[in-house]
Amino acid sequence: MTTFTDRGPWPWQQSIWQQLEIQIDQNSLPHALLLQGMSGLGQRHFAQVLAQRLLCLHPANGLPCHQCSACGQVRQAVHPDFLVVEREDKARQLKIEQIRDAVKFIQTTAFRWRIVVIDAAETMNINAQNALLKTLEEPGPAALFVLISYRSLGLLATVRSRCQVVTFTPAQSSPALLTWWQSYQATFDAKAWEYFVEESSRESEAEGKSMQVTEADVTNWLQQAHGAPLIAWQMQVPGRKIASQQLLAALNGIRTRTQGISRVVDLLNHWPMHEALQALMTIIQQRLQDCLQERLQQTLQPGLLAIPLSETPRFLCQFYQQLLTKWQCCQQGVAMNETLLWEELLLCWAQQSLGHQSLV
Repeated sequence: MTTFTDRGPWPWQQSIWQQLEIQIDQNSLPHALLLQGMSGLGQRHFAQVLAQRLLCLHPANGLPCHQCSACGQVRQAVHPDFLVVEREDKARQLKIEQIRDAVKFIQTTAFRWRIVVIDAAETMNINAQNALLKTLEEPGPAALFVLISYRSLGLLATVRSRCQVVTFTPAQSSPALLTWWQSYQATFDAKAWEYFVEESSRESEAEGKSMQVTEADVTNWLQQAHGAPLIAWQMQVPGRKIASQQLLAALNGIRTRTQGISRVVDLLNHWPMHEALQALMTIIQQRLQDCLQERLQQTLQPGLLAIPLSETPRFLCQFYQQLLTKWQCCQQGVAMNETLLWEELLLCWAQQSLGHQSLV
């Protein structure tokens, strides 16, 4: 049975695909595309399917066949007319030598198309971007650059202006996304959650819970991941739920003076940094929503006993902004001392939030 995973773009990418398919049919595809949007939306998968579509020997109904040798070679990144440029292991930037090699590659005569995908294009330094500029404007016939950027403002304006910009927006929960979820296959990043796995296993056995995923589960994870399905999918990893519960309890402990900051820092240090920041942002968003809802209820029903929430919405907004700034730095690969980061944030939380209601 054909699934979203092994054929074509994913559900939340369908409208973008349809627009590009029209351009392919009309032979008006540009020489350079910029796929921009937050990470976790599957831009890399989309670029691969697009390359398969253009190089496929037997495309049908606007999709690659996934059966011919060309489709298989693109999938394995060994097609002679397809090149993926990405950062080397643990490197923070794409090297100028990689870009120069990509330029030479795309200028070689191709049988059909010559396609270069540059992942995390914003990590090119200025020299590397300048090395790409001239070729990006006139790469030659049947040549296509596909730039993937998770922070497109990191690209020079001259680079962006030479590309057709394609924006990937956060996904919405839907039956189609649930179908994708059930058929999608990837390796869990279990190592990052080993600290919590044993306790998670004990809880599952004690409660006898079914592992069946419902649409409500998917919706909840998708909200926590800010609409990024690939990040949401990883939230199923064993130990992840327990980690979230412990984090929420620990933050409440700081508020009620039953939990010290050092304990919460130790807990957060066992999370991947970007995941921890994202989880904190989700918690603060929910708390702010609850506070505003309480304020609205008090306004609509003046007779209700007023709950002391002085300055809380303002503080939560400011605290959320701090988290967002740190998360953006993390996404950009900025080196940060995790322990000092958590101590700074939690000290602020403790000083400003004591005396307010708990998070739950």
